[in-house]
Amino acid sequence: MRFGILGPLDVRRDDGTPVELTGPRGRTLLATLALDAGKVVPASRLIDVLYGATPPAGAANALQAQVSRLRTALGGHIAHTPAGYRLDTDPGDVDALRFERLTAERRFAEALALWRGPALDGLPETLHGAAARLTELHLTAYLGLLDTEPATPALLTGTGSVPGLPEMISRHPLHEGLRARHIRLLAAVGRPAEALAAYEEARRLLDEELGTIPSAELTAAHLSVLRGDDPAAAPGPAARPVRAAPGHDTSGRSTAEEPRPSPPGAASRDTTPERVGVPVQFTALVGREAELAAIREMMSAARLVTLTGPGGTGKTRLAAEACAHAPAPVYFVELAPMADAAELPQAVLSTLGLREGRLLKQGAQPVADPVDRIVAGIGDRPMLIVLDNCEHLVEAAAGFAGRLLAACPGLRILATSREPLAIAAERLCPIPPLALPPSGVDPADALSYPSVRLFAERAAAVRPGFWESAHPGELDAVIRICRALDGLPLAIELAAARVRTLPVTDIADATDPFAVLARGSRTAEPRHRTLRAVIAWSWDLLDDDERTLARRLTVFRGGATLKAAQEVCGLPRHDVLDLLAGLTDKSLIEVAGTHYRMLDTIRAFCAEQLAEAGEEERFRQAHAAWFRDFALAADPHLRTGDQLEWLRRMDADHENMLAALRHAPPADALLLYSGLTGYWWLRGLRSESIASALELLARLGPQPEMSEEFAVCVLSAVVGGVADPVLRAHLDRVGDWLDGFRAPHRQPLLWVLWSQAVGPPDPAAADDLIAVQATFELDPWTRSLSRFGWGLLALFEGDHVRAEENLLPALAGFTTIGDRWGMSMTTTGLAEIAEWTGRRAEALDLIDRSLGLLQTLGTTVDIAELLCRRAQNRLVLSERSGPALHAEVHAEVHADFTRAADLAREAGAVEMIGRAHIGLADLARLHGSLDEARELAEQVLAECGGDWFSLDEIRVAANLTLGWISYAEGDPDRTEHHHRQALSSVYVQRNRLQAARVTEGLAGAVFLRDDPAGAAALLGISTALREGLPSDEPDPIRLAARCRAVLGEATYAAAHARGLAMPKDRLIPVVLELAPPG
Repeated sequence: MRFGILGPLDVRRDDGTPVELTGPRGRTLLATLALDAGKVVPASRLIDVLYGATPPAGAANALQAQVSRLRTALGGHIAHTPAGYRLDTDPGDVDALRFERLTAERRFAEALALWRGPALDGLPETLHGAAARLTELHLTAYLGLLDTEPATPALLTGTGSVPGLPEMISRHPLHEGLRARHIRLLAAVGRPAEALAAYEEARRLLDEELGTIPSAELTAAHLSVLRGDDPAAAPGPAARPVRAAPGHDTSGRSTAEEPRPSPPGAASRDTTPERVGVPVQFTALVGREAELAAIREMMSAARLVTLTGPGGTGKTRLAAEACAHAPAPVYFVELAPMADAAELPQAVLSTLGLREGRLLKQGAQPVADPVDRIVAGIGDRPMLIVLDNCEHLVEAAAGFAGRLLAACPGLRILATSREPLAIAAERLCPIPPLALPPSGVDPADALSYPSVRLFAERAAAVRPGFWESAHPGELDAVIRICRALDGLPLAIELAAARVRTLPVTDIADATDPFAVLARGSRTAEPRHRTLRAVIAWSWDLLDDDERTLARRLTVFRGGATLKAAQEVCGLPRHDVLDLLAGLTDKSLIEVAGTHYRMLDTIRAFCAEQLAEAGEEERFRQAHAAWFRDFALAADPHLRTGDQLEWLRRMDADHENMLAALRHAPPADALLLYSGLTGYWWLRGLRSESIASALELLARLGPQPEMSEEFAVCVLSAVVGGVADPVLRAHLDRVGDWLDGFRAPHRQPLLWVLWSQAVGPPDPAAADDLIAVQATFELDPWTRSLSRFGWGLLALFEGDHVRAEENLLPALAGFTTIGDRWGMSMTTTGLAEIAEWTGRRAEALDLIDRSLGLLQTLGTTVDIAELLCRRAQNRLVLSERSGPALHAEVHAEVHADFTRAADLAREAGAVEMIGRAHIGLADLARLHGSLDEARELAEQVLAECGGDWFSLDEIRVAANLTLGWISYAEGDPDRTEHHHRQALSSVYVQRNRLQAARVTEGLAGAVFLRDDPAGAAALLGISTALREGLPSDEPDPIRLAARCRAVLGEATYAAAHARGLAMPKDRLIPVVLELAPPG
């Protein structure tokens, strides 16, 4: 089988017939595996490619399903291992890998002939990095072809799959090597005027786009045309072997006897360009392939590239690696030891090996200015100078670089600095920390993340076999270390070195990273020997105001907006923006969207300075007050059409608000908690809401003052299923207080929380509430919420007509406002009416509409509920078509219930986990897997033991399922027992639909006791409880069929009619009378 990714994805069998692949994810999955054909690709990487930065819960199961479908389409060819998946084919069967091999073998024409279009064409942006790498290799092969093929007009027009030079230039307009070859080729085929015009176009573009002058290569091509030189003769670079910096060997120790380098550009018979001062590396570079490629690309297009980033990100290492394949001589100058700007030009003179006598022509005067001496020595020769660690001499380095670039057209400069040089034509290349594994990642997949891979490799150097022998707790500790150290390579290497003497779990548990990482390599620069020294170097470069702001910013978690920093940090507002810009330039903070953020390691250092200054409590309180006001101001916007924008704002400051909640005085914390309730609700952050409520209630003491904010806090804890005597006492106080409440609530979600905790009001209380609310002046959102609430109450009482009369105006109100959550909730209520009245297809349509609204919000708990509801409706519809559930529908139903359970678990919604597991139990039961079904249902009963209303509903559902399991086993006693357990619930005795379901289960027990007429009468009562609408659910339909088969149609109809005729107020009592005692 052949796999083509150099163009649109194309898979063909050995006989040339194409393989049809359906679905974009399957095609993306195959392309990703093909890029590493024959090698194992970790599952985590595949999930990242398929789903991006925010994969859904259950992504691993979805990946397995995708692999299964792809394996079927390919007839095998995909192998599974504990580490991931592998495309089981020879790498030569993949055109991209064949292309790479041919390019390495310098068979450029054959390599280029494999391309059918843009690499990975039509595949998602998660593969753009791989596509960019292949495109760069295509350019490399093309340049190789130009340099080895004779000059002919065909190279201008292109042949077959090999594009012409003008087309390649249109793809890479700033690539000076392409343009130089274009100029020489035009001259070689007798078109010198066009060659000169091509040079002029290149010169103009470089000036307009980059502010630079043409490179030495481009200038040489131009001059060769003007002089009429042989256009095929292109000058080669000067050559010198790699050597260490003067005065040092490769280990960093002094070598005074090292000979001085030859002057730049001196003739040599060697074939390797000169390398002076480039640090020799003793370890492999890990996880920096993308950054290295980006640096080399920038260096080919710009004459000044500056690598920026915080200390310890590996800028020096990357600069050294980037020099490895530079075509010109390289001179590497280390600025860190210099205390005075005047040392800079002298160090460069020394590294270049320039002595004044070598620069003087006969009769010339000595050149006094060292920079002029350097300019005279370099001239127009091609050369790369690396200025490493410029941050403490940034102004001097900027001026120096600017003068050299202006005077030396063949010179390029690569700088590293924690602060940009900020001169014209500088291209910045920020070096980020290494990619981190997400929280909760499977340790088996952790090695696919560069930060973990670096730790593993460095740890293995001091403790061989470390990773292979590590137990799961140690692997988890490595992940925690990498995350705690922000992915900083230097910090990770320091931590890995401690594995020789410390258990890795102790390193991970250390509360002071600076103490643990207090030893480094003896050969490293002093400022790189400890984590503290790395950050202290940056701290010492700050002025007093920058230090003040840096230490005060540490009260923020997850960053600060400009406005928040201005209000909290106690500095003149107009100064803060400039100070933030200065800290950003010095790599102490980074800009992330609207926020200025510190890496945690830097933040820990600066927080120590805040404590030493005695400012910790003052600025924590200022921070808490700011975010109290922010949350209270944001909350009303969550009930408007702008809710998505305000959710994003609150997402960005979520960590800050949690920190403020911990540090605010109790009264302020209650206000902040109330302001966060709507946000937590919409985002489905149930576990966070519960944990914060319990922590805050503990701070408030046993008898706090009653307030609406206190009520919200108590109800949030209760809804979380927490049951303890203190909380029960708090709930009783809240109930008494609400009974006497006669004013609109500041927090409208209070009644939603109350109904979840204790259930809807009884009819008398409901009438009283309606009368009280009629006296209120309600805003449109609260008015719509009230209509929604009365609609749900009508549904609960079995009146679907009155329910619809309330839900439709509620939906109209929420739609006018633009509140997606309200629209979704009312649409779900209408879906429930459709279910009740047997319109299942309409219910599914409404559920999907509601899901679409919620997915824009990310309301995980409500999404989980809708997934359960959708699965239940699909299950009923499928059962109507016959006793056997189609495999495809079974898979969809199972996937919805499983996804719902995952979301609910993530949110901490125990009742929704139970609901999803009951759905899975019913699915197993209907397919005869009774033991599996019983285990799931009994687990739900064990886990949903709280006494609040929503858990009572789940316990009823679990007992119904267990009752039908016993019915399937032919056990009347257990059938009746479980249904009577359900019937004892207050929830069932007030909810007519659930009472109908219990009645149907009791009818099953009666039938098993050889009383089909009694069973038929109970089914009649069930229909009466459903407002005369017969159930369309599979269990009562099958039971009715069995009764008819025994009794005959007439006798069954008469018995059923007796039950149907019961007065409404007698229905539930009659159920108890008709059902024989268990």
